[in-house]
Amino acid sequence: MNFTNEFIDRIVDSVMRELASPGPSESSRCDGLPPDSGQLPELRSSVITEEVLTAEGIESGRIVIPPGAVITPSGRDYLQRRGIEIATTAKSSHRMAQEVSATGVAVFAKRCHALAAAATSAGLTIARADCAVGLARRAACSAADEQQSLTCCSQPSVTACLINRNTARRAAVVNPDTCMTQLLRDMNPDVVCVRPDGWSVSSAHILIQRMMSGSAQIPEGWEEAAV
Repeated sequence: MNFTNEFIDRIVDSVMRELASPGPSESSRCDGLPPDSGQLPELRSSVITEEVLTAEGIESGRIVIPPGAVITPSGRDYLQRRGIEIATTAKSSHRMAQEVSATGVAVFAKRCHALAAAATSAGLTIARADCAVGLARRAACSAADEQQSLTCCSQPSVTACLINRNTARRAAVVNPDTCMTQLLRDMNPDVVCVRPDGWSVSSAHILIQRMMSGSAQIPEGWEEAAV
């Protein structure tokens, strides 16, 4: 079966609208933590799926989720079936999205629906480039302005190499299996370079959220290697 780009766009747009909806129901979501929230199960995942909920043993009652967490359709269905209520911290996800998106740029030389949808949802500035050199220049300029950057092209290693010629920049090639926790701790790249294939909407959301959650500060002990 062949799918047109327009058909895929409609699917992605539909999923993004559903992911952006407030949750199982307005009545089951609480603004701010209740006094006894310390006794509630607290999820750490930024994307709440049925698999996450079952792995955590969530079967009833109320749960606490991180601010800005995305509840997928499967997660929402699971919560609705079991009548589980959600509590969040006082900072709204909308406010968090505004804070996160204030310093982000996504530059595309190759189209990726999942990454583009996630970047747009997070409020990143979307830019285009025709080649690896154009990507490198745009991303390097953004990084110089203390903006976290994401580049998407068919040869991310080439783009990262070009960007890293400037020792003030730290570009890293990332794929859906990359351990972002370790990468951020060891290198904290200010530019993330990816291929367009292999990304789902959920994994793209996680990447951008992790990428934008910190600062562009150079990690302690990081030194550019002299070759």
